[in-house]
Amino acid sequence: MSKRARTSIQDVYYQDWCFLRQQAEANQPEEWSIRTPRPIQAPPAGRFYAIEIHSIEFKIEPAAYLMRLGPLTHLQASLTFAPRSGHDVFITGPGYPHNLWWYDKYVDLAGPEGPAVITQGSHESKTFYTDDLGHGRLTAGDDIFLQVSTGGIAPEHHITYEFAIQYTFKTVSCTEYTQHLTEIATAGY
Repeated sequence: MSKRARTSIQDVYYQDWCFLRQQAEANQPEEWSIRTPRPIQAPPAGRFYAIEIHSIEFKIEPAAYLMRLGPLTHLQASLTFAPRSGHDVFITGPGYPHNLWWYDKYVDLAGPEGPAVITQGSHESKTFYTDDLGHGRLTAGDDIFLQVSTGGIAPEHHITYEFAIQYTFKTVSCTEYTQHLTEIATAGY
């Protein structure tokens, strides 16, 4: 009698995970914990569900440059696998291992060479994470974290950050699952 190889259950169709958060007070850093989706059915024995992120679509309402106090406006946002409150660096950019996504926009309407808009990181559109083999960015935690920080925004304006994340569920081994959770818990950057 031949033995069959253990198979893993994996979504083949992308699912949409949408959320939005509104900044309570302009020009103050703020962080939110966002629960990750979980499937209803139990995973196979010895396996755990993780989320494989394939793309992130991002939008800001209203546009930051329309709400400025003066000629300078700065807007930063990041999605991470670990909380950032209390760390020296609140908004993370490239080079941080637990950074999922980041956005940095600086608008100078009275620069020495005329108006300038500098955008770094992900743009206000869709960012793709799928490689040539169809694999996305894996997360096994119960939450992801959104950090935002603004400068030069009129206090009566509250910026809304909208996200649409395409993901699939993937089953992973216990070792891979706990390794990912340990990396999140020991994020000491």
